[in-house]
Amino acid sequence: PVHSEPKPAPRRMARCRVGPAVMLQRATEHTAPRVPAMRLPDWQHRFGDLVHARAQTPFAWGSHDCCLWAADAVHAITGVDLAADLRGAYASEPDAAALLNAAGGLYQLAKHRLGRSVRVKMAQIGDIGMAAVDAVPSLVVCAGAHFLAPGRDGLTAILPASVLRVWRCTQCQP
Repeated sequence: PVHSEPKPAPRRMARCRVGPAVMLQRATEHTAPRVPAMRLPDWQHRFGDLVHARAQTPFAWGSHDCCLWAADAVHAITGVDLAADLRGAYASEPDAAALLNAAGGLYQLAKHRLGRSVRVKMAQIGDIGMAAVDAVPSLVVCAGAHFLAPGRDGLTAILPASVLRVWRCTQCQP
């Protein structure tokens, strides 16, 4: 009898919230190797200007929400815009929810664009964290002894004890 090579086991698709077309696109996408972004020479000044400009800016979907706040902080520090494809794509909570669901949720979006997480106590100024802000998962930005998140009346301080994960702002990939 002639022996042939065993056939590989068929790949099974994991259950997820997106359709098969999106799953296929994700499975066949070529992901470029993650290249660390460098902090710009004047990053401290740029980040300080951003915090000052947003200190009194109220939360607004599509302009000053947690995703765009985090992306704006990364942009100020590294010059890399993680949300170029999201800007102008939504202006309401349902639109934002649809985009997040398509990305697999807020955590998956952050993980995909920011890479591997580090311990919260290792956070540096400008790093992005995930915390429950008013019982809602949100991206927050490290500002030293605390993190900042957009709130009803402007930026709100979040204690590190409330932060669940942290990603380096210099490990971003748009």
